[in-house]
Amino acid sequence: MRNKWLIRCFLPVCLCLPAVIFAACGKRGTEPEEEMAAKPEDVWKITEDIWSDQDFTYFKEHPVNEGHAVELSMWVNEDWKESYSYLLEEYKKYRPNVTVKLTCFPWKSYWIKLRLAMENENGPDMFHMHNAYGRDFKENMLPLPESVFGEDCMEQVFPQPPGIRMEGSLYYVGLGKATGGIFYNKEMWKAAGFTESDIPKTWEQLAQTAEKLTRYDANGNIIVDGFNFNGEMLSLLFAMQAQKGLTVFSEEGYGSNLNDAANISNLDYINQLCGAEGVCRPNEAPAHELLGKGGAAMIYGWSWVANYLDQNHPGTEYGFFRTPCWDEAVPPAYDYNNYESSFAVNRASSPEKQDAALDLLLFYLCSDAVLVRTARQAQMVPAKEILLTEHGEELGEVIQIQSSYIDRTAFKGVVPEAVYACLSPLMTRELWDPGNNREEMLQNMDEEISRILKSYQFEPQMKHYVHYGEFHTEED
Repeated sequence: MRNKWLIRCFLPVCLCLPAVIFAACGKRGTEPEEEMAAKPEDVWKITEDIWSDQDFTYFKEHPVNEGHAVELSMWVNEDWKESYSYLLEEYKKYRPNVTVKLTCFPWKSYWIKLRLAMENENGPDMFHMHNAYGRDFKENMLPLPESVFGEDCMEQVFPQPPGIRMEGSLYYVGLGKATGGIFYNKEMWKAAGFTESDIPKTWEQLAQTAEKLTRYDANGNIIVDGFNFNGEMLSLLFAMQAQKGLTVFSEEGYGSNLNDAANISNLDYINQLCGAEGVCRPNEAPAHELLGKGGAAMIYGWSWVANYLDQNHPGTEYGFFRTPCWDEAVPPAYDYNNYESSFAVNRASSPEKQDAALDLLLFYLCSDAVLVRTARQAQMVPAKEILLTEHGEELGEVIQIQSSYIDRTAFKGVVPEAVYACLSPLMTRELWDPGNNREEMLQNMDEEISRILKSYQFEPQMKHYVHYGEFHTEED
């Protein structure tokens, strides 16, 4: 999540792909004659039904690399190993001539290794991307052909998030969005006499629910938190702020809005949970670990927590519900969201390898089975909307519940990792203790965040949020 590389102008996409040229989307047999006459005979004819054709007619009728063997390398972070392995397994059924060597690394070392490999000009042909690193690797990525992955073709089925294009070009595809919510232990919930009808809609109701779920030892010490947010304090504060109509950053993207009366009241609420209410231990383990080990009954967390629980605590039966808000009226936004991305193609790879890599990306986006597996792994609401209606049960409860309010969550923009690195260590009890000068602390944070935003040329995206007019702007 570090952005620094300078940008370059790229040659037209057709020059980047000399071996194969993608034709624009269109219905079979309806292409304009002038376009047909101008195209070479080996055009890959992409028709609008390719995105829904689960018989994969296109991949049966149009071999890649003329059927000759081609070997590709792909790097992904290990969190995505399962879905990428499944993708390659499915792709092999239609492209037996393509061999892909998949290499996985842990999240933190992945980006270091990838940067070093690119600098040494021995990077992989394909590599998984995250939007926070887009500008870091922009010069290493091949722009995707507009005729296939552009607004008139792919984006008719895969609407892309604002700000994903860099200088007008798309380098990877936004696969879906994820947001925050409340995870809870169903066994503890039931033991406290709660049913689904007791799910809290407001923060006041959540505090009351948490009080009944909290467990103490004989000395009055908490042994089970009724509610916990450890490790997610910053995201929680951002969500509470958005619900009150206050944006995290200024409209031009160079200012931070933490020092605000609305945020002071948010901190008062958090202090109440950890103090007077006594339902939270802020100095314990991260919230998701507490929930998995039975040390918390409810936690705030983003949807990735579901995968953590499934993989590390399969015996924990959990539920999920929408982030509460300050009253039962619909807020400007319940929370923020972010999107997950596809892999990118190395612009330094040979034309034959680039063609095969783009063919794999096309298959990725066409295969509903692969996209469902990917959405489940990332616990995201898929961009391909038909998956929600036709595969809702396969996607699971967390994704279905997110989908009920994802349109009422906002995308801030690609926030530099340095912002989180600066703020996260400061989200401690000292910040919400009313005995401290919280205004001064927040003001100092604002000044440092503003400095970071300016140095990274942050591009805010809030203005694209459909309900942005409900937020308080600088003109208000």
